[in-house]
Amino acid sequence: MSFKSIYWALILASVTFIFTAFAGQRQPVQQPQQKQNEKEQQEEILRLSAELVVVDAVVLDKKGNPVRDLKKENFTILEDGVPQEIVTFDFEDISGAHESAIAAQTQPQTQDPITIAKSKPTETDRQLLQDKRLIILFFDLSSMPIEDLLMAQEAAVKFIDKQMSPVDLVSIVVFSTNLQPLHGFTNNKETLKAALEKIKLGKGALLAGVETAAEQTTDTSTAESSEESSDLFVPDQTEFNIFNTDRKLLAIESLAKMLKEYPEKKSLIHFSSGISTTGSENQAQLRSTIDAANKANMSIYPVDARGLVALAPGGGASRSSPRGGRDLFTGQAMLRQQSQLSASQETLTTIAEDTGGKAFFDSNDLGLVFEQVHKDVGSYYVLGYYSSNPRRDGRYRQIKVTVNVPGVAIHHRPGYFAEKEFARFTKEDREKQLSEAMTTERPFSDILFALEADYFRVADKRTFVPVALKMPGSEIPFFNNGEKKLAEFDFVAEVRGQKQELASFAKDTIRVRLAEQTYKQVASGNIQYDTGFYLRPGSYRLKFLVRENQTGKMGSFEQPLVIPDLSTEKLKMSSIVLSSQLEQVTPRSDEVANIGDRFPMLMRQGRAVNPLIVGGRKVVPNVTRVFSTRQNLYIFFQVYDPKKDEQSEEPRLAVALLFFKNGVKSFETPVHQINRFADRDGKVVNCNLTVPLEKFAPGNYTLQVNVIDQLAESYAFKRINFVVR
Repeated sequence: MSFKSIYWALILASVTFIFTAFAGQRQPVQQPQQKQNEKEQQEEILRLSAELVVVDAVVLDKKGNPVRDLKKENFTILEDGVPQEIVTFDFEDISGAHESAIAAQTQPQTQDPITIAKSKPTETDRQLLQDKRLIILFFDLSSMPIEDLLMAQEAAVKFIDKQMSPVDLVSIVVFSTNLQPLHGFTNNKETLKAALEKIKLGKGALLAGVETAAEQTTDTSTAESSEESSDLFVPDQTEFNIFNTDRKLLAIESLAKMLKEYPEKKSLIHFSSGISTTGSENQAQLRSTIDAANKANMSIYPVDARGLVALAPGGGASRSSPRGGRDLFTGQAMLRQQSQLSASQETLTTIAEDTGGKAFFDSNDLGLVFEQVHKDVGSYYVLGYYSSNPRRDGRYRQIKVTVNVPGVAIHHRPGYFAEKEFARFTKEDREKQLSEAMTTERPFSDILFALEADYFRVADKRTFVPVALKMPGSEIPFFNNGEKKLAEFDFVAEVRGQKQELASFAKDTIRVRLAEQTYKQVASGNIQYDTGFYLRPGSYRLKFLVRENQTGKMGSFEQPLVIPDLSTEKLKMSSIVLSSQLEQVTPRSDEVANIGDRFPMLMRQGRAVNPLIVGGRKVVPNVTRVFSTRQNLYIFFQVYDPKKDEQSEEPRLAVALLFFKNGVKSFETPVHQINRFADRDGKVVNCNLTVPLEKFAPGNYTLQVNVIDQLAESYAFKRINFVVR
C-alpha cells in the first residue's frame, strides 16, 4: 500500500506553516544578497513538494552503436508538448566500464565489494552506483514448486559464477506471502550465493501449486473462473494471494516504489512458474504495476522456471488423464492444456513488453535472460526534471525527448501518471474525482480488494449478477470519532457492453462506526460489501472503484464479465457460490440496494429478489475462496427448468460432489436427491449443500459438481477451485 499521497500532503502543509510563521513575524531589514539567498531557499523548499521525473534515454547512431559524447544542452524534454527544464543529467557508460573491469580482472582486486542495503542511497552510494548495472533477482515462491525453484536457483548461481562482472550490482528479493529483500545491491559473489542458499519454501509457497493443479483439473468449457515480513509491503493476507494476481503484482509495485530512490536503470529478473488467470484478476492492478515500474526506471524480465514444458494429453507422471482419458482422442485435452499454459504466461508477457523488458518462456536455459540484460543495459543518459504542470490531477502525461544531433535514434519511456492530492478537495471536487476515475485508464491500487461476480437467472433473457467485494481490515485507515472508530467509503461500479455502452451502474456511500472491541476484530479480519446488477446475456466489462474518504486513497478493479445465455443449454445451471458463512437476515435485509436500473427489476412483495437469501439466511460468498479446517464449506447454486414429474409436478435431480487435490480425486460425497422447486412457477431449484472441512488436509482443491436431471436424462457439471489451510 502506498502512502505517497499522505507524505506529499504533509510536505505541503509544512511549507505553508513555514511561510505563515515568517509572514506573522517582524523581520529585520535584509540586504539584497540575503533576500536573494532566502528566495533561492524558498524555491528549493517549494520544489520539494514536486516529484522529480526521471527518464533514461538510449541514443544510438545509424549503426546501432551508443552515442557517448552528448551534453545536457543537446537534449530537449517536452511534457504534453511543453518544454521542461532539465535539472539533473548523467551518462551511464556501463559498456565501457564493463570492458575496463574485464581488463582489470587480471590484476589483484584492491577495492572492497560494493554493498548497498539501504532503501534510500546516500551520496556515497550514488557515487558507487556510477556506471553500474543494477539487477534484482526476484523469486516468486508463491507460484514455484520445489523443482522449479531449484532450477531458478541453479540459473542464478551459474550467472554469479560465470557471467556476473564487477559492474553488476545484484540484489535478491523473494515473495511468498509478503515481500522480503534478502540482500541489498552488491557485487560480492560469495554473499550473493549465500543469500540464494537461504531461500526456502515458506508458508505461502506451500500453496504454490494452487493455480497449476487447479488448471489441470478444470474443463474450460464448463468450469467457473475461478511467514515473511517486511517494511516494504502490506501485512500478511495470504488468502488474497491465491486466486488472483493482485498481491503478486502489488509486491512488484511496492518494490518499484522503493527502488525509485535509485534513478539508474534497473533490471528485475522475475523467476516464477507463471501467473495463472482464473477470472478474478484485477487488470487495473496490472496497469498500476507497470506505471510504478516505469516511474522507477525498472524493466522487468519474466522467466518461466518450468522451462520447456512438454504437454501430455493423456496425463503425465504427476497428473492423471483429464475426464478419464476421453479427450485424448478428441484433441480437446491438448488444446486446454496449451491454453492454460499460455494464460499463465500472458500477464508476465504484458509486464515485460510495457516496461521495456523481455519475457523468457519455453526454454530450459534460464540463463538466457542474463545475456539479454547485459545487452539491453549498456550506455544511456539519465535526465531529470520537475514538471512545470503543478496540477495534481492524476492524468497521464506524455513525455517526448529529442536531441539536436542529426542521424541518431533515441529510445525512452513514453510518459507517466501524475499524482493526486485529496486533502484540499471540495465536495464538488470529490464527485468530479470519482467521475474521472471511472473514465480514466489510470489504475488505482492504494486499497486492495478482491471481487466476485456471479450470475443467477431471474427471467428469460434476464440475469441477476450479485457482486461481493472483500477488503482486508488491516488496510482500512479508521480514525477516532468520540468513543468510536470511523471510516467512510464511496463505492462506484459500472458495467459496459462491447461497444462501451453503459449497461448498469451503482453508487453508494457507506459509513462504518465501530466500538473499540469490534474495531480490533475488524482490523484483524475483513470487511465485505455486496451489491448487484440486472443484465441480459452477453459480454461486458465490469469496473469497480472504492475510495476511503479520510485519506482519499482509492482502489479499482476491472475484469471481463460474461453472462451466458442459458436458453441454449440442456441442463441450465447458475454460478457456483462457495461460502463459509450463513448470515441470519431480517425480512427487509433481502433488498438489493443500488442495482442497475437499465433493465426492470424483478420484484417479490415489493422487494428486489436476492437469490443468495434462502430460508431467511444469506449465503455470504467467500470471495477469496480460502477456508480453514474448522469451517464448513457451503455450496449453493440453482438449476433452471428441469423436467417435472407428471404426477407430483416436482423435479428429480441427483447431485454429487467430487473433490480433487493436486489433480487426484480425494473425496466424494454420496448422491443428494433434490425433489422440490424453490418457486411457485416450478422453474427454479435451489441446491444448498454442506461439507465439513475438518478432515481435509491443507492444500488446493477443485470441487466438481455433477448434476443429473433423472427425468430428462440430461447431465451437466461445473468446477471451481478453493484452498484449505
